[in-house]
Amino acid sequence: MDDLQWCDQASFDLLELICSQPQAFPHLLIIGAYRNNEVDENHRVITMENAIVVTPQPLLKIQLTSLDRSVTNLMVSYIFGLPEQKTESLVDIIYAFSAGNPLYITQSLYWLHHNKGISLSKEGVWSWDSTELMKL
Repeated sequence: MDDLQWCDQASFDLLELICSQPQAFPHLLIIGAYRNNEVDENHRVITMENAIVVTPQPLLKIQLTSLDRSVTNLMVSYIFGLPEQKTESLVDIIYAFSAGNPLYITQSLYWLHHNKGISLSKEGVWSWDSTELMKL
């Protein structure tokens, strides 16, 4: 379930019912996601999480953080199939807007391609003009 921070009460009630009776659902795996910056310790997703922690049920919590600049460069170089050295100037621009958020990185690349800031040649090589991109 995505965006648990916006989950309604009925959905939380159902999740709590399922989690309180794990023997009834032995093969059920629940994967939930929420934005930790949009919930406080009184939010129902946190109280449900705290209730699960004290039970014998396994709970794996993974908190994602922003990518640093070098990992962002690795991601962009992989997307374009170029060496990391070739994408550094593009990443300088993208990182300023994305702050390392993978969704914003991909959306920035999409937007730049859609608005002709990044182009693919007939030979299959990606190119951009960093000076021109700064103007967009």
